[in-house]
Amino acid sequence: MTYIAKYSKQVTLSGMSSRLALILPVVLLSFTACNPMLRTKTSSDRLDPIMAQLEAEHASNGVALVSKGFQQGWRETPEPGFEPAHAALYAESDGFLVLAVLGDRAISNSADGFNQRTWESGDVFEIFIQTDPDTYYECHVTPENQHLFLKWTSESIKNGAFEEALIPDRSFLDSTTDIHTEKNYWTVLARIPYAKLGVDPGAKPTDLKVAFARYDTGSTEKPILSATPSFPEARYHNRSVWHKFQLPE
Repeated sequence: MTYIAKYSKQVTLSGMSSRLALILPVVLLSFTACNPMLRTKTSSDRLDPIMAQLEAEHASNGVALVSKGFQQGWRETPEPGFEPAHAALYAESDGFLVLAVLGDRAISNSADGFNQRTWESGDVFEIFIQTDPDTYYECHVTPENQHLFLKWTSESIKNGAFEEALIPDRSFLDSTTDIHTEKNYWTVLARIPYAKLGVDPGAKPTDLKVAFARYDTGSTEKPILSATPSFPEARYHNRSVWHKFQLPE
């Protein structure tokens, strides 16, 4: 199943109190800086300093696992209106940290509640995490920090049953978003506890995969899709090209 204003504001959930200070370019002092192969060349120079600032401020206690720019792998060249974006996954002591910066010239999503069909109502950032070959999770975060959580199993994937896949636990993921309308980007900081995913770091799971994707709407007649994996078609649930990763020792 594939899913398809003139001011700066901050939206905070669950006590994330500090404003994301996205200001001057800085030198990235994270694990990623020592691992250039973790990065791709598809992120914009305009967004790189912002991503570096996010990582320097929020990922100092994490280990970088995946850091990727967004692309449209199913196209030879990006379609008109394509905006760059970058997302990264980190392992922390008790869960995963996700950071993302998304270029966007018309930032908005009309979803106004939990577990709504966010991909149909505006801009959305999507996190996909596979924990084993039969199970993966899908988490949506809108610019206004509304959430949609889904757990896909072999049975729900087979049936394509959206209602059956919904996760009713609002605490499954905690996030903060920051909208910068005047600079045409928004950011996401999200944390997912290992326990929510059923992941035991001590067991060294071997089937972990992640993908980041988005719907960029508002600036064109139809949503512009992009993602970090090189999908041969615009089908985000194609796990064969998701990014494999391992938890640190």
